[in-house]
Amino acid sequence: MSTRLALRQEICRLMGGRQGNITSGNATTVVLAGMVGNTPDDYYNNWILVMPDAATAADQDRVITDWTGAS
Repeated sequence: MSTRLALRQEICRLMGGRQGNITSGNATTVVLAGMVGNTPDDYYNNWILVMPDAATAADQDRVITDWTGAS
């Protein structure tokens, strides 16, 4: 593991988090590959979405406020 991205991904995995790819999104909404339709609404509310490869440090961590499992 030689990059900050790889290190953060491994830390998240070890902490019991889920891993996936963002397939689309904007400043307030993202779609996570492989997680659509797999969980009930609000399941991930208050979890932290970590995006270690985001363009700015301010965008690397976000709190999920309203999870919609179907989309």
